[in-house]
Amino acid sequence: MAIRITAMEETSQVPGDEGTIVEESRLPQWLMNKILGKISPNGPFVPDFTSEPYLSAARNLVQELGKVFDSADYITSIDIGMVGSWGEWNLEDAYSGKGALGS
Repeated sequence: MAIRITAMEETSQVPGDEGTIVEESRLPQWLMNKILGKISPNGPFVPDFTSEPYLSAARNLVQELGKVFDSADYITSIDIGMVGSWGEWNLEDAYSGKGALGS
């Protein structure tokens, strides 16, 4: 078994008021409220990767994964991408043409 964890998620189209279609983050609202961030121009929620709530949540996640899967022989890999759209320090899907962090 392989596990992939990322900190950003694309949007989904969901039914809105009066038959409209709305783009909405797939992340739960409580999580977006807790880790701080903003909705990007292209729709995905972009966490503030430097905020203490985000760093604390990331640290807790890694510690809990370690406890749960410490001796699991069936895990082949755990791939954790904590920064960027795909965990590769890139925000292209959030900011088209300006996706490189630090640019």
